[in-house]
Amino acid sequence: MAIKPITDHAYVNHPSGIVCPWCESQNVNFSGVAITFHGDSIGQSTSCGDCEKKWETIYTISGFEA
Repeated sequence: MAIKPITDHAYVNHPSGIVCPWCESQNVNFSGVAITFHGDSIGQSTSCGDCEKKWETIYTISGFEA
């Protein structure tokens, strides 16, 4: 398992919004097609346009709206 550069809480609650967890750049790219399902969560491939690190952003499914 890889060592995370920041905690999940710090990533989700960063004051600048979604940033790279390694270099804190806001130049973050989400893959529109690489979505994986993990039971009660969805993962999306994410990368940094500055330091070129790659990771998976995980969204928890809590319900739906009609």
